[in-house]
Amino acid sequence: MENTTSDNVINQVNSTPVGGSDNFAQRPAQPVQPRVQTAAYPNTNQQTFYNNYAQRPGTVAYNVPSYTPSAQQTPIYRSAPATSNQTPSAIYNNAQSGNAPQYHYGNPTSAGILNNSYLQEQQAKKLQEKKDSKTLRALGNLAGFGLVVCFLRTNFEGSIITLIWTLITGIGNGDLISNMSYSFGELVFLNMILSVLLVGGTFFGLHLIQKKLTDKTTGEKKYKSTIRLGAPKKPFKTLLLILISFGGCMGANFLTSYVSAFFSSIGVESGYTSFDNPQGIADIVLLFIGIAIIPPLLEEFSMRGVLLSSMQRYGNTFAIFASAFIFGLFHGNFTQIPFAFMCGLFFAYITIATNSLWPAIIVHAMNNGMSCVSVVLTQYYDENVANTFFYVASIGGIVLSIIALVIYLVRYKKDFILKKPSKIPNFSSAKKFRKFMGSPGMIIATVVYVGQALAMALVSSLTDIFSILS
Repeated sequence: MENTTSDNVINQVNSTPVGGSDNFAQRPAQPVQPRVQTAAYPNTNQQTFYNNYAQRPGTVAYNVPSYTPSAQQTPIYRSAPATSNQTPSAIYNNAQSGNAPQYHYGNPTSAGILNNSYLQEQQAKKLQEKKDSKTLRALGNLAGFGLVVCFLRTNFEGSIITLIWTLITGIGNGDLISNMSYSFGELVFLNMILSVLLVGGTFFGLHLIQKKLTDKTTGEKKYKSTIRLGAPKKPFKTLLLILISFGGCMGANFLTSYVSAFFSSIGVESGYTSFDNPQGIADIVLLFIGIAIIPPLLEEFSMRGVLLSSMQRYGNTFAIFASAFIFGLFHGNFTQIPFAFMCGLFFAYITIATNSLWPAIIVHAMNNGMSCVSVVLTQYYDENVANTFFYVASIGGIVLSIIALVIYLVRYKKDFILKKPSKIPNFSSAKKFRKFMGSPGMIIATVVYVGQALAMALVSSLTDIFSILS
């Protein structure tokens, strides 16, 4: 397309000057001297490239070796932009539509092929964005299908194992019918077995799969899933983070309790059920092992060990929120989903900040241990005593966390923001999360777990309604 709005314009077809300027032959073309940039695809905005070309016509800002120029329509050459509306994005969009850019800073090759570094840069950037999007979707598929497999195993294999357990214990007791109901100890012990075999086994298998996946072009590992089993290197910093995280979990517990109480008041139940009260010392020991020890170990290994570590190379903010979302979804009922999500944010942060799983395991165990103590107090005293303990301990934890947060900000202010170079610098954390959640695996997992939560809430609410009517 020809433009005659200013001087010094050359018609490339017949070399006739437009507007009385000198001929093209009087301004001989200079060979393009690219300046090689060590970073293949720098994060530079369009206006910066545009200014570079305006200041130094005939140069290439960056050399992209992987780009192969293709023939374009004959461009019109101009030494400087005539109007402000000829932005780099307009030039690029025009070229993408199959037309030559209106303005091109540089010289054509002997074959008449357009040598446009800005166009090269933008095409390379789009190719890289497609690759990064594919990587995030693949990570979402791994995490999502891992959750779906865990759901299926828990519901189907868990039912089979429970049935086998019932048959074995029933035949051993000589009374199969009476053994259809479990004692407190049997229920907790069976739950521990299922957690280790089904939840732990599923995510350990996912960990092995991630370790074997490599990039076909570079040969490097796609998802570096590293289980951080080493001890934290800074004990005082770790102690402060443990107190901060525990207080955060207590605050999340308060918030979730009020929301749950509100929905219960209007007849909407979450469907969440807890164990019956323990009967004796043996049941209390099993309660703490089955609630305050085994789940923190398994869930932190799965969520912060397998998933968080594989996400972290794409940015800490993305990894924290994505792993917390999965952690909430994994609990599968409307009481625990928001609570687990908020706790997951603290667990992920403390894991990255200390580079160890153990602080998150400790906070997780403290949180679950609070529930165990409340159950025991309810059984051996009354519900008022249990509630008093819970509120006093929660308020104390929140106050300590605020004090610890102030000390942490004073002493470790530079460490508060977790900085880590991302493998996808051109994507914001929100865009990464959208690409991750838009994968088929995560969509299916979200539908499955939210569907389970809805079903549990519906059944629980209908049960309460029927019991009132009857």
